[in-house]
Order: sequence, then C-alpha cells, then structure tokens
Amino acid sequence: MLFAFLNSNDKHHNIATRIFTEMESGYQIHIPSSVLLEMELIYKSEGKEGDLTEHMVNLLAIKGLLPVPLTPEVILLAISLRQDYNLSFFDSHHASTSLQGDGILISTDKAFKAIKGLDLLNPYDFISEGLTDPTKHD
Repeated sequence: MLFAFLNSNDKHHNIATRIFTEMESGYQIHIPSSVLLEMELIYKSEGKEGDLTEHMVNLLAIKGLLPVPLTPEVILLAISLRQDYNLSFFDSHHASTSLQGDGILISTDKAFKAIKGLDLLNPYDFISEGLTDPTKHD
C-alpha cells in the first residue's frame, strides 16, 4: 500500500490515502524494511532517486508508521516461504516480517492468501467495514 499511497496514478491510491490518513487517529502500521528496500531498488532502476528522497521524507512525517528491521529470523522464514509457496523474493520478506510480528498483512496481492498463519487484510474491506484499526478485525 505504500507504493499506492505515494503514487497518485496507482489504482489503489485513494484507498491507501484513506488508510494512512486514518493513522493520524493514533493507529500504527508496521512496515517491513523489505518494503523500503524494494522501493529504493525500483526507484533507482527507474532513475527516480530524487522522487525517492521526497517520498522517504514524506513517510518519515507519517505518525504511526513503524519500520520493522530485517532480522536473521525473518530471512530464514522468507527462504522457507519462497520454497513452500513460490513467493517472490520481496513478497516472501513482507510475509515473513508479518508472521514474525502480529501476523497481519494489508495487501490486495492474492499471492499471500495460501500462507498459513498469515491474516491477509484487504484494504478495501478494511475501510468499507469501518475497521480503522487493523488489530481489531475478524
């Protein structure tokens, strides 16, 4: 959702903006460090490091956005997830970080649905049901 939030042309931009706006109410969302690394690599490959600098400064200003460090445990689980579920490199890290934490992942990516123990939260359901706290959903 970070990519969608930062890119006004993204088809999920409006919902991402609503989620990050709700965070101003005191909610927290943990962001895997792998998301930030993935962003950096994409921006660099597209020659948009100037945009990345601006976007990282914008992210720093969001209350409740908490980066989660990459650990050896996250890497080991990511390897296992790639082998068991055929996830991409970064998707395996995103899922692994979530599983090492609260087990909740906010995403529209269906690749995460089959992962045991991962609670995939569709951002559209999250907002449409009035669930502004991802830790309090069914």
